[in-house]
Order: sequence, then C-alpha cells, then structure tokens
Amino acid sequence: MMDLTNITPANLIALQQAGRASFPHMAPKDAAIWVRFLAARGSEFDAFDYDVSVGGAGADAIPEENEFRAMWLQLLKKRIDVVAAQGELRWIIEVKPTASMGALGQVIAYEFLAIEEFGWKGRTRKAIVCAYTDDDLAGVFTSNGVDVVCV
Repeated sequence: MMDLTNITPANLIALQQAGRASFPHMAPKDAAIWVRFLAARGSEFDAFDYDVSVGGAGADAIPEENEFRAMWLQLLKKRIDVVAAQGELRWIIEVKPTASMGALGQVIAYEFLAIEEFGWKGRTRKAIVCAYTDDDLAGVFTSNGVDVVCV
C-alpha cells in the first residue's frame, strides 16, 4: 500500500485523477486490456512477472564512484510489460491498445535482451496483447514469430 502521509493535497488529487493501473508502468487503457486477457486466458499460465528489467548497457559509462550510478543503472534498463511462465516457456508480452510496428520492435528487442540476460534461448515466445491490430502487419508479426492476441 502506498504511503500517502507525505503527499501534498494537490499531488493526491493528481494521483487519483491519473487512475493509475494496478500493473507497474501500464497506462489505464493497457491495464484494462490486460485484465481482459487475464479473464480470457490467465489460467493457461503458472505465474506472471511485471515490469521485468532487461538491458541497460549504457550505464557502463558511468563511473563506479558516481553517487547517481545506481539510479542510472535502473533508469537505463528497458522494461518488459509482462513475462508469463508456462512451465519452462517464458512469454514475453507487450500490452498495447494496438498491435503496431512499435510493439513489434519492442518484443523482438526484449526477447533478444532477455535471452542474453536470463539464458532463455529456445524457451521464449513473443506476444502482443491488444484491443486492435494493424491488418497490414499480420504477415510481419507471423514472420517474426510474434503472436497477436486481441481481447
């Protein structure tokens, strides 16, 4: 539970109006899509990890003695919306209102980084969970091994 004792009244109102999702880094529209996915297909999975950090190589340039190095190490990482476990298989999932070229690039990059970092080679599946898809990209998603799940 978030500690609200040190939040100014104006910031408290802003927080309430933002309608923050209960899933880290998911906008309210993304969270609504994810909730629909969980209701439809959540039972197919053993566990879910949210906001999974990968990458961040740019922080290597920051000297060890820099007081902000730890902050930069975290900020420069990319964040996978969801990693869903299905036995040994790890689904790398991007949640977006529309399955787009941007989402395609994200799951491809996330898979590459996750394999490097966690050693998941041969044990991943890429997916975009969305409300809509760009029909022009159906073949592109298929040829890159990306499942598109519209809910």
